[in-house]
Amino acid sequence: MQGAEKASIYEFSGFRLDAAHRRLLSPEGTPVPLTSRVFDTLLYLLEHRGELVDKDRLMQAVWPGAVVEENNLNQAVTALRKVLGEKRDEHRFIVTDRGRGYRFVAEVRELGDESGSVQPDTPPPDRIRRRLLVLSGLVMLLLGMGYFALNYFNPPAGPKERVVVVTPPDSIAVLPFVDLSPNRDQGYFADGVAEEVLNKLSRIRDLFVIGRQSSFSFKGKNEDSRVIGEKLGVSYLLEGSVRKEGKRVRITAQLVKAKNGRNLWSRSYDRDLKGIFAIQDDIAKSVADALQITLGVGELGRTPGMTRNTAAYDAYLSGGSMFHRLGRENISRGIEQLEKATALDPNFARAWGVLAVFYAWAAIVYIPERADEYLAKSESAARRAIAIAPGSKTALISDVMLQ
Repeated sequence: MQGAEKASIYEFSGFRLDAAHRRLLSPEGTPVPLTSRVFDTLLYLLEHRGELVDKDRLMQAVWPGAVVEENNLNQAVTALRKVLGEKRDEHRFIVTDRGRGYRFVAEVRELGDESGSVQPDTPPPDRIRRRLLVLSGLVMLLLGMGYFALNYFNPPAGPKERVVVVTPPDSIAVLPFVDLSPNRDQGYFADGVAEEVLNKLSRIRDLFVIGRQSSFSFKGKNEDSRVIGEKLGVSYLLEGSVRKEGKRVRITAQLVKAKNGRNLWSRSYDRDLKGIFAIQDDIAKSVADALQITLGVGELGRTPGMTRNTAAYDAYLSGGSMFHRLGRENISRGIEQLEKATALDPNFARAWGVLAVFYAWAAIVYIPERADEYLAKSESAARRAIAIAPGSKTALISDVMLQ
């Protein structure tokens, strides 16, 4: 908009963006989850619709005062197209002028505060609004759900947007383990195994471990090890597969050198499901041994707030996997599984922390008619997590829920 006061409400193709309350409603009237940067990108494009907004100008508006790579903007626009339902090669909303910038082309209707405002009947307290803003980040930190957030909010950039990085000598990426279970229905479990191994390796002081958000972007892709190593900037890759059937689990893991695919270590584990935690410990220790890294005292000790109850662990992984699917039914299923996990192991702090986030998300976004009940449960679950594992990452994040 030029020479006029900015509107508070923008309507386009059934969507309604409320700038004052920083939320986007779908054509069905339900809130659309957006990260802060994606929301700011959409808002700026709406304010300058019809104009060609060059990339530098847009990055300065969305990341004021920060030095960011163009790839961040590309990912934000890709995520925006996805939540708006714009398919590949469609240009219903955003047109890209390659090498220059973006143009918002859909018809937009402006509404002021006095006309058609979408303010809620009872504005949520500031504490609840703050809680909503951090929910997605909390789930990623508690669950290691970076992969899901990346694919929903920030899909991986194409080959032309690669960033050249320097590869540290002792650096590794844990790739998502492949689900080889008979019904191929244990993907959440395979991801959980790989995630826990990644967490354990991350505690080794002398080893650089790439984050899950980056390494899990290769899920389902058959890329050459050299390509993956170059894209992630790591020297080694840990690959694996999981076959879970009944109360038995078979896990195969192998450590390879990225630049030539040479196998440095591999092993298969065929055990009762109760042995899953010992397998994860052994894989991490074997990787350290293969790379000739001396472990400090307690570096691969038990993760604070975790469980040794396999049924609780399975329910936790199953429940957590519901987050990226979104929707009322999936959030409810996630809550059901996480409640099961905490019932099976009342001292499972990480499950309590994730459950607190799911309760809050349900109250504010998906099941608002039970908001009071779920917000009370959220606070209770967060306090339980803090009491069980004070000082842990789970406790620190749960404490944010109570601010």
